[in-house]
Amino acid sequence: MASENGSSRQASGVATRTKVHPYEVMFQTFQARRQRAETGSVVIKASELPWQQSRQGRSRYYIHIDGTGSAVQDWMVFGKEVHTESGAHTHQGGLVIYVTRGRGYSVFDGERLDWKIGDLLVLPIKPGGVEHQHFNLDPTGSSEWIGFVFLPFLHATGSMLTQVKEQKGWRDE
Repeated sequence: MASENGSSRQASGVATRTKVHPYEVMFQTFQARRQRAETGSVVIKASELPWQQSRQGRSRYYIHIDGTGSAVQDWMVFGKEVHTESGAHTHQGGLVIYVTRGRGYSVFDGERLDWKIGDLLVLPIKPGGVEHQHFNLDPTGSSEWIGFVFLPFLHATGSMLTQVKEQKGWRDE
């Protein structure tokens, strides 16, 4: 069925886009994933990873959705350093956060929840996702946590991500 602009949401078959049969593409993809699982990085050193500033805050990616070097392919793992506050965004829950330094709080859909080193936060799974933002309360410095996302779950729930509010002054850092 075509839309007003003539585009279609119907799939064009894989066989028409490539000279390799779709079964062979699948077979090759499975082989490549298996090889990566057997030869990819097992130890990922934080000291070798850069901190990167974005509109959501300061992050370090151990395993990224675009990553190709780790033995594990179905996870995204990242560190977040919160100086004052992060940006706010909405995505489906299921994200797990482990606090490694400091103390602060997060606001999930308007509800404040305090946390400190050693705490584990689990974003709830809700229709339409969960709007959230993180705040540092540690007077001695920034807080830090590690986030874990199971990518098959993220994809199965629609891969939704909406930026609601940018971190203040993020372009200046």
